[in-house]
Amino acid sequence: RTSRFLVMVTSMLPSELIFGSGALGLIFAVYLWFTVSKIRVRPSSDSDNNTTSLLETGSGSSVEHKAADIQDAISEGADSFLFTEYRIVSVFMLGFGLVIFLLLGSTESFSPEWKDGKAPAVANGAFSTVAFLLGAFTSSLCGYFGMKIATYANARTALEARKGLKPAFQAAFRSGAVMGFILTSSGLLVLYVTILGFRAYYKKDWTGLFEAIA
Repeated sequence: RTSRFLVMVTSMLPSELIFGSGALGLIFAVYLWFTVSKIRVRPSSDSDNNTTSLLETGSGSSVEHKAADIQDAISEGADSFLFTEYRIVSVFMLGFGLVIFLLLGSTESFSPEWKDGKAPAVANGAFSTVAFLLGAFTSSLCGYFGMKIATYANARTALEARKGLKPAFQAAFRSGAVMGFILTSSGLLVLYVTILGFRAYYKKDWTGLFEAIA
């Protein structure tokens, strides 16, 4: 009984560690984002309407107004860039995914038959295409969040620099860490969930499964 319990625990441990670390990383990324969001950009009282002065020469609320206006302009430009970029990237993703399926699936004339416990080539082509699209989508989504936190934090970092090097560095470091934690955590979770999903089809064909994943 003890050995069976140990086997059960050790078999569950990798899943718990992967899901736990991935979830913890995403939660920490949200916490860092929230910490950066507490830095005020727009003043609570809108008493100063002067937005023509330079950031360096303004004072008080005029500096915060100018920083907010600059950040809004940068954010709008970043959104336009991402929209244009992702239209091109989506075409590449679909086109290259089709190439992957045709090249891998046609090695056995698209035969759906299993041979010696190994999945057919057409299945490897299909699952490899799915893995590629999932990876590309995850990377694109992380890139979007990375751009959003970068444009979200630039004015806040500039305003924190008025207080000194340490507050500015903390704002920049925390905002940059958001991208890192989102990328690694989501990548880990998507990869593991994909493996679990593919295993339902491949069963004991581990070679075919990980060839499709890779």
